[in-house]
Amino acid sequence: MTDDFFEGFFAALRLRDQEFVETRDNVHHERFRAVAAMLQRQRAEHLDGSDELPRAFKPTMATGLYSELDDALLRFQAGYGRSPNPSYPGLKLVLTGQQAKDVLLDFSPAARELLDRLADAFLAAQPKPRAVGIPDPV
Repeated sequence: MTDDFFEGFFAALRLRDQEFVETRDNVHHERFRAVAAMLQRQRAEHLDGSDELPRAFKPTMATGLYSELDDALLRFQAGYGRSPNPSYPGLKLVLTGQQAKDVLLDFSPAARELLDRLADAFLAAQPKPRAVGIPDPV
């Protein structure tokens, strides 16, 4: 379910003309924090389509980062993503608009709408730089 979620999430980002997911200074984690919070609210409210998406994403206690997000970005490189590893400032989303639409067809209309909202939340989030490995205070 997590792999499918991220494929749909990246497709929704691509349909918003997002061609690059910045990873420098872990800004993708800061932005994903908004996505994780919204996803948790959607599940708690039992919104249509939310049962097709992961229950929740939690940052690790040691780093405050989302390991599932980094794992998904690494896997995505083998398909619709490209980055200049080993040290990369981000991941280029190389899937076309039509490929993104095709990916989203695997989700119900309600789940697609939720993925759209999550992509909007990611793009709207204003990351604040912080030291790597230091989790946010609770």
